[in-house]
Amino acid sequence: MANRFDEKYDIRLAEYAEIPDVMSFIDTHWKKGHILASNREFFEYEMVVDGQVNFLIAKRHEDGSIDGVLGFLPCSRSTDKLDIWGVIWMTVPGSLPMLGMELKKRLMQTIGARCDLGTGANPETSVPLLARIYHYYTAKMKHYYRLADLDGYKIAVVNKKIIPPHSNEEAKIEKIENIGRLREFFDFSVMEDCVPYKDSWYYERRFFNHPLYEYDVWSIAFNDSRAFMVTRRQECNGSSIIRIVDYAGVQSLFGKTGAFLDKLLNENEYVDFYFDGFDEKYAREAGMIETDDADNIIPNYFSPYSQENVDIYVDSSDNVSKCLFFKADGDQDRPS
Repeated sequence: MANRFDEKYDIRLAEYAEIPDVMSFIDTHWKKGHILASNREFFEYEMVVDGQVNFLIAKRHEDGSIDGVLGFLPCSRSTDKLDIWGVIWMTVPGSLPMLGMELKKRLMQTIGARCDLGTGANPETSVPLLARIYHYYTAKMKHYYRLADLDGYKIAVVNKKIIPPHSNEEAKIEKIENIGRLREFFDFSVMEDCVPYKDSWYYERRFFNHPLYEYDVWSIAFNDSRAFMVTRRQECNGSSIIRIVDYAGVQSLFGKTGAFLDKLLNENEYVDFYFDGFDEKYAREAGMIETDDADNIIPNYFSPYSQENVDIYVDSSDNVSKCLFFKADGDQDRPS
């Protein structure tokens, strides 16, 4: 027997021919001029995999208008360990109450995902709802940074310049130019028990093949331990910074990257690192400190640039495992 949602809506994955309708919805109801509303090429790179449009839609039976959308990004090609990030989750005023949560439930059923994760959740609306009613894990990401020793800063606001010492142990760090070299260096099978599970297909698509941003992937090795991290250089105000946007492998190796970070700081104001589920002590061993709103401003928004500290909230339907979140997860590190 059809429920009240089925009586009013056709809830399903959008078809390829409906991409203009989804883009129009985003432009009208989410954000005017948003890149997923204005750039068809980028929409298809981000939201279409093997011809499947990764947007669940709620389409009214009576007139075919869309009352709600929920996009998602797969973390891997796995079938039994498929984790996803939800993106652009919205229903319009006047839609059936709780349609948004119905979309979340239907999405997991439709694609058979193991875990639903989110980055950039609204701490005043969706975070309390997900935590209290649906028992999702929720948290505010940690934000660490390391300053270059400069007389003045054009991007950061520095009222208290603190540059701690870093560990004397140095890992061997090299730039990885392509996914083939990364596969040779790193055994992705060790990540299968992580939540989310990101495979090499994800890293190739997300970072090596990104159509607009240029990322650098760095191998990290110490004795027999292996890890890698992904960075992106951000220019602004005639200066630049480095953002650590992803990390995989043995966490303790990050504590041995301090000397390498200082080399990056020869040409950049600071290095920053958003994360949750990552052991903070390794960030401190690398000579990084946590942001403090009372002292310094380490901006997050650059398009447009906004001189403020920004909290990023994350959530996960898996409230038992220790999930890992980084800056480029979901739709956080992309043009808007």
